[in-house]
Amino acid sequence: ALHGKGVKVSILDLDTQKSCYRLNMIRTKSAMVVMHIKDEVELSLLVDSLGEDEVLIIDEGGFDSDLNEKAMRLSDLILTPLQDSFFDIMGLKVFEGVLDRAGLPKTKLLLNMVSPNQKNFEDFEADTNSKLNLEILKTKFVRSNWFDYAHREGLGISEVRTNIKAEKQSLKRVQDAMDSLCFELLEV
Repeated sequence: ALHGKGVKVSILDLDTQKSCYRLNMIRTKSAMVVMHIKDEVELSLLVDSLGEDEVLIIDEGGFDSDLNEKAMRLSDLILTPLQDSFFDIMGLKVFEGVLDRAGLPKTKLLLNMVSPNQKNFEDFEADTNSKLNLEILKTKFVRSNWFDYAHREGLGISEVRTNIKAEKQSLKRVQDAMDSLCFELLEV
């Protein structure tokens, strides 16, 4: 979505499942730049080579390692997806220790895959803020089959199109949420 807005974006895939790399292999639109590195030295060289107008997205699996910790320390922002569940908050308590060891980089939480019926997040946000010192973004992603469809088709969600009138509104809501997230992140 950022790429589609004219932002120069590269992706570094540190996740063991290599989902960004694999999704990029099936892209039907122009491929994104998805990189791999071997160690912390290559990570430092990569970050130092970035221009001021470039965005590097690092996909890491949330596990604790020296390389992931260094990636977090070098980041301007860490975006952590979170479902509105008790178990995700418990998992974040562990992640908070990882963030602490990385020097508490700026971290934002993205509520992801929430129920389409969920409208009020005040109690969840208050509970999260009281247990964790992390800010929840205004943008929230509801559970939607459009993400699975986009992945199967080798597209980003902002590239998906439909001619079926009944589907256009639900797709527009998901794409509007992605636009909202992009603008919210660019303001950070």
